[in-house]
Amino acid sequence: MATCHRIPVLFAKAALLAAVLTTLGAATLRAEEKLIAPVYQGAVRLSPVQLKNMAPVEFAAKDAHDKVAEFYIPKYGHLALEGEAERSASNMTTAIIMTENQILKYILSVKGNYTESRPAVVEIEWKARPTASDNAVNRVLRELKSQARRFKTHDAELAEIEAKYAFLKSSYLFEDKAKEIILRYGREAGIAMQFVSDPKVTKDYVDEVKKLAQEGRNSELADLQQKYFSELPDAEKRRKADNFGLWTKALGDLAAVSYLTKLTIDKHPSQWDLSWEKKH
Repeated sequence: MATCHRIPVLFAKAALLAAVLTTLGAATLRAEEKLIAPVYQGAVRLSPVQLKNMAPVEFAAKDAHDKVAEFYIPKYGHLALEGEAERSASNMTTAIIMTENQILKYILSVKGNYTESRPAVVEIEWKARPTASDNAVNRVLRELKSQARRFKTHDAELAEIEAKYAFLKSSYLFEDKAKEIILRYGREAGIAMQFVSDPKVTKDYVDEVKKLAQEGRNSELADLQQKYFSELPDAEKRRKADNFGLWTKALGDLAAVSYLTKLTIDKHPSQWDLSWEKKH
């Protein structure tokens, strides 16, 4: 179904995928990244490895924001008073770990640039409103509702599942992981476009295209596209099947890569560039 003019598009997709910086993993820090407060237990890192010297580090946590706030306040700092923090919002709790006066004293002690003084904080943020209608969670819910309309036996289950996974609408999702889940279950449900867009399939295809090009076997490219991107042989059968359980499982997989709270933790002022003559 695809022709050779699709090759540049597929290469572009591969390049885009390779450019994704945020990956799911442990909340690891570089040796020089001394933070103003410890990382919340079980949190995963959102920030890329290379950060500017004063840039805070972002993490995501499974627990609700109030539980995360209790970890930092009052053990490591106090709740920011009005006007004490640089950034504030109705969906954010800010813990002041070092006040601006404490930071100023530190800067003066190392003969640094006192104009850089500001509070060092931990920001605990949650989503103020549910995510947009086209995100991964809502796409799966739409599939479930479609299945419930087709197979009437799922009406009661649908209500239970919507209640169970309601928290996902206000969760932070690793977009690359969420997309991978949507593509995988879409393929299993016989949705051809999901199959075509599968990142792993695209990568395998690009690798084989490179191999054929290096070997001068350009005449085989059309057959290669047919191999990777033609519709699955049993796609129609899969689409007609009752896929309610399949999409329910997809919600469970999305829950595994979702986080309720985002943390922004300042680096310790000893990690800041406090010189009077900065190189930008």
